Amino acid sequence: MVKLLDTFQVDVVAMETFAGKLTDQLEKLKAKDVRIVLGSFDESWARRIFCEARRVGMFGRRYQWLLVGLYSERWWERDQFAGPEPADPAERCTPEDVVPALQGAVLTDVLHLSNSRRRVISGMVGDMAGGGQTASEYKKQYDHVRGKDYSRFHGYAYDGIWAIASALHQVTWRIRHNQSPLPSWANLSDFRYQDERWETVLKSALNDISFEGVTGSVKFSENERRGFVVLKQFRDNRTSFIGVHDLNQLRWLTPEDDDRIEPIWWFSGKQPLDQTIRHIEKARVNVQLYAALVVAASLGIVMAVIFLFINIRFRNQRYIKMSSPYLNNLIIIGCILTYTSVILLGLDSSLTSEESFPVVCAAKTWVLMAGFTLAFGSMFSKTWRVHSIFTDVKLNKKVIKDYQLYIVVGVLLSIDIAIMTTWQIVDPFYRETKQLGQYPHPQNDDAIIIPENEYCKSHKMTVFVGCIYAYKGLLMIFGCFLAWETRHVNIAALNDSKYIGMSVYNVVIMCVIGVAISFVLSDDQDASFIIISVFILFCTTGTLCLVFVPKVGDRLADALYVFSLRTYGIGALQCRLWATSKVWLINVILADQIFALGSLNAHSSVR
Repeated sequence: MVKLLDTFQVDVVAMETFAGKLTDQLEKLKAKDVRIVLGSFDESWARRIFCEARRVGMFGRRYQWLLVGLYSERWWERDQFAGPEPADPAERCTPEDVVPALQGAVLTDVLHLSNSRRRVISGMVGDMAGGGQTASEYKKQYDHVRGKDYSRFHGYAYDGIWAIASALHQVTWRIRHNQSPLPSWANLSDFRYQDERWETVLKSALNDISFEGVTGSVKFSENERRGFVVLKQFRDNRTSFIGVHDLNQLRWLTPEDDDRIEPIWWFSGKQPLDQTIRHIEKARVNVQLYAALVVAASLGIVMAVIFLFINIRFRNQRYIKMSSPYLNNLIIIGCILTYTSVILLGLDSSLTSEESFPVVCAAKTWVLMAGFTLAFGSMFSKTWRVHSIFTDVKLNKKVIKDYQLYIVVGVLLSIDIAIMTTWQIVDPFYRETKQLGQYPHPQNDDAIIIPENEYCKSHKMTVFVGCIYAYKGLLMIFGCFLAWETRHVNIAALNDSKYIGMSVYNVVIMCVIGVAISFVLSDDQDASFIIISVFILFCTTGTLCLVFVPKVGDRLADALYVFSLRTYGIGALQCRLWATSKVWLINVILADQIFALGSLNAHSSVR
């Protein structure tokens, strides 16, 4: 049976042998979403199985039972069930339990009697006697003479006797006409078992038989009778013909051929599906949400570019020059890269393609790591310089140049490049999908929706990610230590050390919280993207504001001072004092304002 199903490309999901308590086997079939059940068992087991199927809910419009068996008439009404009876009387099966589960089931059978009006072989004899016979007339004669005895296969017995008689008649004719391996003087009384000559002539005669019998056309092929297969469907406590297949002509009979054939009946007017429809829904980041965060990241990039312009344009100003403007440029470039990583973070195969998804994965990692290293590495190096100056007395005569800080950032960036290059060469990224918990389709009872997430994966991802986390984690811990040690440093020569320390705290806290939450919410695309992106935006924006907003404020304050000087007509004094410290400039402005006000009062008094 399994080989035959494979030949017709029918998938066999599961095979269960029923014995003892059937609930477990039926539950297994139900768990595997088996909708079409092909059963081969006798009547008593059929009654038991359908009783249990009703209890576990394996019946109705979602299920189609196909039974291969030759059952007696109204077999479902008998009160005989295979298997052990439950101890609890309430759990015992009755014929009334079988009927609801049997509704719509299709059963196979053989055609017991033909419905054709053609004369059968026995009609030839009848014609000689002035009569004739059809299958229906034969049934009347059979019912008249059988009494109380009845066999469902009486028609086949009748046709079988005619087949034997016809075959023997063919053997006799062939012997007489020298068309057999037997001598012409032989007759049927000379038949001997295990004589290959008799075997050959009998098989040949049997395969040449062809006549109309009461069970339909009678033919033999390879010593087997090929007749008619009947499909019956149980409905309204009876079985109905829904199809008759002629194995000789390999065709289905139509209602014109046999008026007993009725249309097949389905629950709810439609045929059941062979399995639950599974809609794979690719889980993607919400487009509106992604657009909002892209806009926020883009605004952050614009703000960073403005700070970069200011930092370059006024790099020779004292309040910017004292804070190592070139390192500030690295911080800004790092922040621009981290903003860009937010845009890349929300990209998936629906916005790009499945083939380019591994490239996007690599771009996300490279950009975020480079941005973090440039921004945090620059802040770390500046904090390290402050710590070195104020914790080692021997260094008070030495100057830590900016190029030394660039070397620190370069070393950190080189480590990133080494790790990422090795990762990409040894174990490149690939696209992996994961199906999450299914839920019912809102508009189709026969369908479920299975969300499918896609992830950036590599075979040794745990090793490389662990190395990165360990390296970055130690760097952040050391950065926190340096920031804590220099928390009280507040001198003009290192005018942004306090803000750099605050930025270090900001980065460390956000990174620790963000990594922890991202692991917990890795399967929730929207929530994971929101939290990680917001943390990156907050951390990056906080760093830019802490480091550069005070500088912009100083620049605006100086512009205000210059405007005040020009307003009171002391431009020459402004030029002379431009190169001095801001404190002196403020004092001069205040003194000049007091002097100007005093002069105005004096003029008013004279008038």
